[in-house]
Amino acid sequence: MSLFDHLEELRLRIFYALIAVVLGIIVCFVFVNPIVRLLEVPAQGAKFLQLAPGEYFFVSLKVAGYSGVGQGYRCISLIASEVEVVVVIVVPA
Repeated sequence: MSLFDHLEELRLRIFYALIAVVLGIIVCFVFVNPIVRLLEVPAQGAKFLQLAPGEYFFVSLKVAGYSGVGQGYRCISLIASEVEVVVVIVVPA
């Protein structure tokens, strides 16, 4: 393969990675309320405060963004057997 073929393949893989991350963010934004409740569990009853008029929306965007990036990374970088190992390690922690 020539250098340009490698660059074309890299461009294609980066494009697929961006698509996976954007789709992950969209899916996580749809389910942002359960994710926020899951994040509140370690605080044992404390609620997140809303000190400014749009703060909850922007926090929701941040939560969806960070979890969407994680989901996108998981989708594009791990194969099925690796996902099972990660789930077994992360869920009990």
